[in-house]
Amino acid sequence: MSTKTWGELLRFGAVIGWALVIYLWVQFGLWYIFAVYLGIHLSEALTVGLKKGKEAGFSLPDSFLYTFIFGFTWWHYLE
Repeated sequence: MSTKTWGELLRFGAVIGWALVIYLWVQFGLWYIFAVYLGIHLSEALTVGLKKGKEAGFSLPDSFLYTFIFGFTWWHYLE
């Protein structure tokens, strides 16, 4: 499997992760799982994502948004 395909599958997994933690919060009141997922993605976007995205030629807002949504699966597979 190519690196690009692997990265796309992992990004899909990150989106499924967001859906899952939102579902757990709404259905079962497990807001703290959502909060942890949110915190991890937010801290990653602010610490690593902005730097990696800027180095790859992306704007700071795009770098933040992509890392916030997809996590390391976005910046780890930048070419």
